[in-house]
Amino acid sequence: MTSFSFNGVAVAAVTPFTQAGQIDKALLRDLIEWWIAEGIEGLVLCGSTGEMAYLDPEERLRIFATGVSVCNGRIPVIAGTGFPNTADTIAVTKAAERLGVDAALVLTPYYYKISDEAMTAHFESVAEQTSLPIFLYNMPPLTNVNLSPEMVSKLSIIENVVGIKDSAGDFEQLQQIIEKTDDDFCVLTGSFPLLPKAVEAGASGAILAMANLIPETSVTLRRLAAEGKTKEAETLYEEFEYLQDWLKTHGIPGIKQKLKEWHHPAGWPRKPLQPLILS
Repeated sequence: MTSFSFNGVAVAAVTPFTQAGQIDKALLRDLIEWWIAEGIEGLVLCGSTGEMAYLDPEERLRIFATGVSVCNGRIPVIAGTGFPNTADTIAVTKAAERLGVDAALVLTPYYYKISDEAMTAHFESVAEQTSLPIFLYNMPPLTNVNLSPEMVSKLSIIENVVGIKDSAGDFEQLQQIIEKTDDDFCVLTGSFPLLPKAVEAGASGAILAMANLIPETSVTLRRLAAEGKTKEAETLYEEFEYLQDWLKTHGIPGIKQKLKEWHHPAGWPRKPLQPLILS
Protein backbone atom coordinates (compact mmCIF):
# COMPACT_ATOMS: atom_id res chain seq x y z
CA MET A 1 0.00 0.00 0.00
CA THR A 2 1.37 3.41 -1.00
CA SER A 3 1.95 5.55 2.08
CA PHE A 4 0.74 9.15 2.15
CA SER A 5 -0.45 10.97 5.23
CA PHE A 6 -2.14 14.35 5.18
CA ASN A 7 -3.57 15.94 8.28
CA GLY A 8 -4.47 19.53 7.61
CA VAL A 9 -6.13 21.90 5.19
CA ALA A 10 -5.25 22.19 1.51
CA VAL A 11 -6.43 25.02 -0.68
CA ALA A 12 -8.58 24.07 -3.67
CA ALA A 13 -6.73 26.61 -5.75
CA VAL A 14 -8.29 28.90 -8.31
CA THR A 15 -6.66 29.04 -11.73
CA PRO A 16 -5.89 32.62 -12.77
CA PHE A 17 -6.59 33.48 -16.42
CA THR A 18 -5.87 36.58 -18.44
CA GLN A 19 -8.79 38.44 -19.98
CA ALA A 20 -7.93 36.65 -23.22
CA GLY A 21 -8.36 33.28 -21.49
CA GLN A 22 -4.71 32.26 -21.13
CA ILE A 23 -3.28 30.81 -17.92
CA ASP A 24 -1.64 33.58 -15.89
CA LYS A 25 1.30 31.75 -14.31
CA ALA A 26 2.66 34.89 -12.64
CA LEU A 27 -0.54 35.41 -10.69
CA LEU A 28 -0.65 31.72 -9.80
CA ARG A 29 2.88 31.91 -8.41
CA ASP A 30 1.99 34.97 -6.34
CA LEU A 31 -1.12 33.31 -4.93
CA ILE A 32 0.76 30.13 -3.99
CA GLU A 33 3.42 32.14 -2.18
CA TRP A 34 0.73 34.03 -0.27
CA TRP A 35 -1.15 30.86 0.70
CA ILE A 36 2.08 29.30 1.97
CA ALA A 37 2.95 32.44 3.93
CA GLU A 38 -0.52 32.24 5.52
CA GLY A 39 0.19 28.70 6.70
CA ILE A 40 -1.76 26.58 4.23
CA GLU A 41 -0.76 22.94 4.49
CA GLY A 42 -1.39 21.61 0.99
CA LEU A 43 -2.04 22.78 -2.56
CA VAL A 44 -4.64 21.19 -4.83
CA LEU A 45 -4.43 22.24 -8.47
CA CYS A 46 -7.02 21.74 -11.22
CA GLY A 47 -9.88 20.73 -8.98
CA SER A 48 -13.40 22.07 -9.35
CA THR A 49 -12.46 25.52 -8.02
CA GLY A 50 -9.55 25.50 -10.47
CA GLU A 51 -11.97 25.33 -13.43
CA MET A 52 -10.67 21.90 -14.38
CA ALA A 53 -13.56 21.26 -16.76
CA TYR A 54 -12.24 24.11 -18.94
CA LEU A 55 -8.61 22.92 -18.98
CA ASP A 56 -7.14 20.56 -21.54
CA PRO A 57 -4.47 18.01 -20.52
CA GLU A 58 -1.49 20.12 -21.57
CA GLU A 59 -2.80 23.14 -19.67
CA ARG A 60 -3.23 21.09 -16.54
CA LEU A 61 0.35 19.87 -16.81
CA ARG A 62 1.65 23.43 -17.12
CA ILE A 63 -0.24 24.34 -13.98
CA PHE A 64 1.12 21.30 -12.12
CA ALA A 65 4.66 22.20 -13.16
CA THR A 66 4.20 25.73 -11.85
CA GLY A 67 2.87 24.47 -8.53
CA VAL A 68 5.70 21.98 -8.05
CA SER A 69 8.29 24.65 -8.87
CA VAL A 70 6.86 27.24 -6.49
CA CYS A 71 6.15 24.90 -3.60
CA ASN A 72 9.57 23.26 -3.91
CA GLY A 73 8.75 20.68 -1.25
CA ARG A 74 7.39 23.14 1.30
CA ILE A 75 3.85 21.75 1.12
CA PRO A 76 2.45 18.77 -0.83
CA VAL A 77 1.06 19.38 -4.31
CA ILE A 78 -2.01 17.33 -5.17
CA ALA A 79 -2.88 17.28 -8.86
CA GLY A 80 -6.43 17.06 -10.16
CA THR A 81 -5.96 14.48 -12.91
CA GLY A 82 -9.48 13.15 -13.39
CA PHE A 83 -11.20 13.18 -16.78
CA PRO A 84 -14.49 11.62 -17.90
CA ASN A 85 -12.58 8.82 -19.61
CA THR A 86 -9.98 6.39 -18.28
CA ALA A 87 -7.32 6.91 -20.96
CA ASP A 88 -6.96 10.67 -20.41
CA THR A 89 -7.00 10.19 -16.64
CA ILE A 90 -4.15 7.68 -16.86
CA ALA A 91 -2.11 9.80 -19.27
CA VAL A 92 -2.36 12.97 -17.20
CA THR A 93 -1.76 11.14 -13.91
CA LYS A 94 1.42 9.54 -15.28
CA ALA A 95 2.62 12.87 -16.66
CA ALA A 96 1.86 14.60 -13.34
CA GLU A 97 3.95 11.97 -11.56
CA ARG A 98 6.89 12.73 -13.85
CA LEU A 99 6.54 16.42 -12.97
CA GLY A 100 6.97 15.64 -9.28
CA VAL A 101 3.53 16.13 -7.75
CA ASP A 102 2.94 14.40 -4.43
CA ALA A 103 -0.48 12.85 -5.07
CA ALA A 104 -3.36 12.76 -7.54
CA LEU A 105 -6.97 13.75 -6.96
CA VAL A 106 -9.08 11.66 -9.33
CA LEU A 107 -12.66 12.71 -9.97
CA THR A 108 -15.28 10.07 -10.63
CA PRO A 109 -16.03 9.62 -14.34
CA TYR A 110 -19.05 11.73 -15.21
CA TYR A 111 -21.60 12.52 -17.92
CA TYR A 112 -22.45 8.90 -18.72
CA LYS A 113 -23.90 6.69 -16.01
CA ILE A 114 -21.65 3.70 -15.34
CA SER A 115 -21.98 0.61 -13.17
CA ASP A 116 -20.18 0.03 -9.89
CA GLU A 117 -18.05 -2.56 -11.70
CA ALA A 118 -17.03 0.00 -14.31
CA MET A 119 -16.25 2.57 -11.59
CA THR A 120 -14.03 0.07 -9.81
CA ALA A 121 -12.28 -0.89 -13.04
CA HIS A 122 -11.62 2.79 -13.79
CA PHE A 123 -9.83 3.43 -10.51
CA GLU A 124 -8.00 0.10 -10.67
CA SER A 125 -6.73 0.95 -14.15
CA VAL A 126 -5.47 4.36 -13.04
CA ALA A 127 -3.80 2.96 -9.92
CA GLU A 128 -2.02 0.25 -11.92
CA GLN A 129 -0.32 2.86 -14.10
CA THR A 130 1.15 5.10 -11.41
CA SER A 131 2.91 4.92 -8.07
CA LEU A 132 1.33 8.20 -6.98
CA PRO A 133 -0.95 8.16 -3.96
CA ILE A 134 -4.51 8.58 -5.25
CA PHE A 135 -7.36 10.43 -3.61
CA LEU A 136 -10.85 9.60 -4.79
CA TYR A 137 -12.82 12.76 -5.54
CA ASN A 138 -16.55 12.58 -4.84
CA MET A 139 -18.35 15.69 -6.13
CA PRO A 140 -22.02 14.74 -6.71
CA PRO A 141 -23.32 18.35 -6.92
CA LEU A 142 -21.38 18.78 -10.18
CA THR A 143 -21.03 15.23 -11.53
CA ASN A 144 -24.38 13.73 -10.52
CA VAL A 145 -22.32 10.73 -9.39
CA ASN A 146 -22.13 9.83 -5.71
CA LEU A 147 -19.68 7.32 -4.25
CA SER A 148 -21.57 5.52 -1.51
CA PRO A 149 -19.72 4.62 1.71
CA GLU A 150 -19.85 0.99 0.59
CA MET A 151 -18.24 1.84 -2.75
CA VAL A 152 -15.58 3.97 -1.05
CA SER A 153 -14.79 1.05 1.24
CA LYS A 154 -14.40 -1.21 -1.80
CA LEU A 155 -12.20 1.27 -3.65
CA SER A 156 -10.08 1.95 -0.58
CA ILE A 157 -8.43 -1.46 -0.82
CA ILE A 158 -7.00 -0.68 -4.28
CA GLU A 159 -3.24 -0.26 -4.24
CA ASN A 160 -2.31 3.45 -4.20
CA VAL A 161 -5.79 4.66 -3.19
CA VAL A 162 -4.99 6.44 0.08
CA GLY A 163 -7.96 8.69 0.70
CA ILE A 164 -10.97 10.63 -0.48
CA LYS A 165 -12.10 14.19 -0.85
CA ASP A 166 -15.83 14.01 -0.19
CA SER A 167 -17.77 17.04 -1.37
CA ALA A 168 -21.23 15.53 -1.08
CA GLY A 169 -21.98 17.87 1.83
CA ASP A 170 -23.68 15.02 3.73
CA PHE A 171 -22.31 14.60 7.25
CA GLU A 172 -23.93 11.21 7.81
CA GLN A 173 -22.33 9.89 4.63
CA LEU A 174 -18.96 11.26 5.70
CA GLN A 175 -19.29 9.53 9.06
CA GLN A 176 -20.07 6.25 7.35
CA ILE A 177 -17.04 6.60 5.07
CA ILE A 178 -14.84 7.08 8.13
CA GLU A 179 -16.41 4.06 9.82
CA LYS A 180 -16.15 1.77 6.79
CA THR A 181 -12.51 2.49 5.91
CA ASP A 182 -9.26 1.72 7.71
CA ASP A 183 -7.76 4.20 10.17
CA ASP A 184 -4.94 5.06 7.76
CA PHE A 185 -7.39 5.95 4.96
CA CYS A 186 -7.31 9.74 4.69
CA VAL A 187 -10.83 11.22 4.69
CA LEU A 188 -10.98 14.89 3.71
CA THR A 189 -14.10 17.00 3.54
CA GLY A 190 -14.66 19.53 0.79
CA SER A 191 -17.14 21.47 2.91
CA PHE A 192 -16.15 24.48 5.01
CA PRO A 193 -19.35 24.32 7.12
CA LEU A 194 -18.78 20.62 7.87
CA LEU A 195 -15.07 20.99 8.71
CA PRO A 196 -15.30 21.14 12.53
CA LYS A 197 -17.80 18.27 12.78
CA ALA A 198 -15.89 16.23 10.21
CA VAL A 199 -12.60 16.51 12.09
CA GLU A 200 -14.27 15.69 15.39
CA ALA A 201 -15.72 12.57 13.71
CA GLY A 202 -12.27 11.44 12.57
CA ALA A 203 -11.62 13.17 9.24
CA SER A 204 -7.99 14.07 8.59
CA GLY A 205 -8.78 17.54 7.33
CA ALA A 206 -10.12 19.27 4.27
CA ILE A 207 -9.59 20.56 0.75
CA LEU A 208 -11.41 23.87 0.65
CA ALA A 209 -12.37 26.53 -1.85
CA MET A 210 -12.75 28.85 1.14
CA ALA A 211 -9.03 28.52 1.82
CA ASN A 212 -8.39 30.65 -1.27
CA LEU A 213 -9.71 33.59 0.74
CA ILE A 214 -8.96 32.73 4.38
CA PRO A 215 -6.14 30.18 4.41
CA GLU A 216 -4.90 30.93 7.92
CA THR A 217 -8.42 30.85 9.36
CA SER A 218 -9.20 27.56 7.61
CA VAL A 219 -6.09 25.96 9.11
CA THR A 220 -6.94 27.34 12.55
CA LEU A 221 -10.51 26.05 12.32
CA ARG A 222 -9.27 22.50 11.68
CA ARG A 223 -6.74 22.73 14.49
CA LEU A 224 -9.34 23.90 17.00
CA ALA A 225 -11.63 21.02 16.04
CA ALA A 226 -8.76 18.52 16.29
CA GLU A 227 -7.96 19.83 19.77
CA GLY A 228 -11.58 19.39 20.86
CA LYS A 229 -12.14 23.12 21.24
CA THR A 230 -15.66 22.91 19.86
CA LYS A 231 -16.95 26.26 21.13
CA GLU A 232 -13.95 28.16 19.80
CA ALA A 233 -14.32 26.42 16.43
CA GLU A 234 -18.03 27.30 16.26
CA THR A 235 -17.31 30.92 17.10
CA LEU A 236 -14.58 31.16 14.45
CA TYR A 237 -16.80 29.57 11.80
CA GLU A 238 -19.66 31.97 12.56
CA GLU A 239 -17.31 34.92 12.06
CA PHE A 240 -16.76 33.88 8.45
CA GLU A 241 -20.15 32.35 7.64
CA TYR A 242 -20.93 35.38 5.47
CA LEU A 243 -18.11 34.31 3.14
CA GLN A 244 -19.63 30.85 2.80
CA ASP A 245 -22.89 32.49 1.74
CA TRP A 246 -20.96 34.62 -0.75
CA LEU A 247 -19.27 31.59 -2.29
CA LYS A 248 -22.53 29.69 -2.50
CA THR A 249 -24.13 32.60 -4.35
CA HIS A 250 -21.27 33.73 -6.61
CA GLY A 251 -19.05 30.66 -7.09
CA ILE A 252 -15.64 30.91 -8.74
CA PRO A 253 -16.17 34.46 -10.08
CA GLY A 254 -17.01 35.48 -6.52
CA ILE A 255 -13.78 34.01 -5.16
CA LYS A 256 -11.75 35.84 -7.78
CA GLN A 257 -13.61 39.08 -7.10
CA LYS A 258 -12.94 38.87 -3.36
CA LEU A 259 -9.26 38.09 -3.94
CA LYS A 260 -9.04 41.14 -6.18
CA GLU A 261 -10.70 43.32 -3.55
CA TRP A 262 -8.29 41.98 -0.93
CA HIS A 263 -5.25 42.79 -3.10
CA HIS A 264 -4.45 39.23 -4.14
CA PRO A 265 -5.50 39.32 -7.79
CA ALA A 266 -6.54 35.96 -9.24
CA GLY A 267 -7.27 36.95 -12.80
CA TRP A 268 -10.39 36.32 -14.81
CA PRO A 269 -12.64 33.28 -14.91
CA ARG A 270 -12.52 31.34 -18.18
CA LYS A 271 -15.50 31.60 -20.50
CA PRO A 272 -18.30 30.72 -20.38
CA LEU A 273 -17.91 31.83 -16.74
CA GLN A 274 -18.14 35.59 -16.49
CA PRO A 275 -16.46 38.00 -14.06
CA LEU A 276 -18.66 39.15 -11.24
CA ILE A 277 -20.18 42.56 -11.86
CA LEU A 278 -21.68 44.06 -8.73
CA SER A 279 -24.44 46.63 -9.12
